[in-house]
Amino acid sequence: DKKVGVDEFNLKEGGIDSLKEKLTKAELIPASKLLRNVRKVKTAQEIERLREVTRIDENAITAALGIAREGVTEYEMAREFERSIVSQGGRPCFTLIRFGRNGVAGEVAPGRTTLKRGDSIWFDVGCYYDGYWADLARTATLGEPSQRVRDVYRAMLEGEQAALDNTCAGMTGGEVFDLTMDAARKAGVPHYERHHVGHGIGAEIYEDVMISPGVTDEIEEGTVVNIETPYYEFGLGAIHVEDPFIVK
Repeated sequence: DKKVGVDEFNLKEGGIDSLKEKLTKAELIPASKLLRNVRKVKTAQEIERLREVTRIDENAITAALGIAREGVTEYEMAREFERSIVSQGGRPCFTLIRFGRNGVAGEVAPGRTTLKRGDSIWFDVGCYYDGYWADLARTATLGEPSQRVRDVYRAMLEGEQAALDNTCAGMTGGEVFDLTMDAARKAGVPHYERHHVGHGIGAEIYEDVMISPGVTDEIEEGTVVNIETPYYEFGLGAIHVEDPFIVK
């Protein structure tokens, strides 16, 4: 006969009706927004779990790159990534690995394209372990990268680094977006455009605060932000870095 907060965003269809049938005296209150606000600031245990799942994700990227050679396919590299995740006790959740120009349409399953010397290798990969998510992006090349890849990568890295160096408690998601975009543009990609350059992460892959234009939600001490600077260009492919960091 009490008020019960319900995470209505994550209930399956008919979930609230089922709860009402079982909890006939309870008053069910939509609480997704409240729960997300509470989860914005991470406990010490949550941070350790995020460290562990991120370590698993990064190890798997290294394992996948360990088979990089001419003739290997995107599918084979994705399989090696997922094998590594599972061998460490994690669960692969999304495995976006594309070669060269394929990266521009990267939000599809890895295919049978073979790796050639000079190709870039785009990773946007995530996994789940012990209740928490990891979401990392990396760019590699087989052999020496082209000058264009070098230049764009340097600019994207400058954008990410600006967020790592300058984000502090009390800033808004919109302010972090602006400083990240400004740094990437000034570093050599003046036409760079994005709808977001990051998000909170934890028990869900997308948590508050979103690093998007105009977001007024404040970043608090203890928030874990996944900062990212993806760049896509026809003929070039994808250049992308993404890492989590703790705001202190």
